[in-house]
Amino acid sequence: MLSFRQVPRIRLHRWWLEQAGVALAAVAVMSSVPSDAADVSWIATGSGNFSTGTNWSTGTVPGVADSAIIRNGGTAVLTLAGTSAGPRFSIGQDGEGTLLIGGGGTASTTGTSYIGRSQSTGTAAGTGTLVIDGSSTLRHTTSGELFIGDGSGTRGVQGTMTVKAGSTYDHASGGNVVIGRTNGSGTNASTGGLTVAGGAFTIASNELVVGSRTSGTASVVGTITLTDGGAFAVNNWTKF
Repeated sequence: MLSFRQVPRIRLHRWWLEQAGVALAAVAVMSSVPSDAADVSWIATGSGNFSTGTNWSTGTVPGVADSAIIRNGGTAVLTLAGTSAGPRFSIGQDGEGTLLIGGGGTASTTGTSYIGRSQSTGTAAGTGTLVIDGSSTLRHTTSGELFIGDGSGTRGVQGTMTVKAGSTYDHASGGNVVIGRTNGSGTNASTGGLTVAGGAFTIASNELVVGSRTSGTASVVGTITLTDGGAFAVNNWTKF
């Protein structure tokens, strides 16, 4: 078990390591997605209630089999009460988006989620932000990875996740957590940043991967910052 507590800052760069003779291992991404899963896009302008159906492209709130995509520059505010199950997320997929989670409840999600994602078929760089606040808990169960800053093509990407005081992210899915990944080229970097500001971030199994270039020549940066007594625990391998 690898634990970090009250460490001021960890900054990790993966810059042109092939030139130094270091081979980067490919990360195989596998997720189980139900056949009836749908991509449901946030259409509200500005800030709005995640739980309001008219804020979504289908007219209904995304369910557990769906992927909630926020990429129109808007901010979805999810207020949790009690325990609930929700969709997987693509925040800032080929565009800009923010998800704010609060209220003090617990939500679970399955499948692969992204915070900042640029696809090779997209037309805009991804910039995604996830904030967990208000003593809330997001638990990633069953299957699937979490990617913070996942870039393809030439546009780069920026993903940012913050877990604030009293709040928790619990990655219990058996999939990896990847902070900063690219298979792209060009001069735009793929950047992933995790800040645990008084909260807790736990990976129950599988790996933490920080700064991964699976192919291409683009630069990639992964950053982990712990402040205000933030706690970070990994119960398996860590790859830098």
